[in-house]
Amino acid sequence: MSLSITLTNTGARFGKEVVPLYVSSHQSNRGYDDREVKAFEKVGLDPGESTTVTFTLRERDLSRWSRRSHEWVLETALFEFAVGASSRDLRVRVSVEIVEPSRILPLDRSGTVAEWMAHRTGQPLLLEALRDTPSGDLVALLADDETLRMIGSFPLTRVATMMSDLLGTGFVDTLLARQP
Repeated sequence: MSLSITLTNTGARFGKEVVPLYVSSHQSNRGYDDREVKAFEKVGLDPGESTTVTFTLRERDLSRWSRRSHEWVLETALFEFAVGASSRDLRVRVSVEIVEPSRILPLDRSGTVAEWMAHRTGQPLLLEALRDTPSGDLVALLADDETLRMIGSFPLTRVATMMSDLLGTGFVDTLLARQP
């Protein structure tokens, strides 16, 4: 992935500046990440001169370490790319959503509610199972953003145990068996 920006020296003298590219992301199963410098270029310009700076990022630059697969994984996320004089002086921002990651990991018993809700095949399976519980349709439990934030970091097995009277037994095992 490449991002380009045109810089112009609007001052009256030759100037040098280090131009950092900051990246942050919002992933529903991880929350907000701190802004990180992922690339930078040193630029020197005469008064009135302009130049185009191109930053090239690899998939690995946008990936996170997966404890499940023991490798770097690119997940579905909304990434914000920003350029400025510093992290407190960002002058250009652009957001890019990654919706088809390079590899989709299957969910397992340790998956959190948020991971299931962010997963391309896990979310429809979970919602379908919640519609068809012994207690009736429970999808509304996850429709509320506040509730989802509160229980999102809980492993689905823990939620299923706490709500076993509503969900029935074997809820997570049934979901795992339905995964493609």
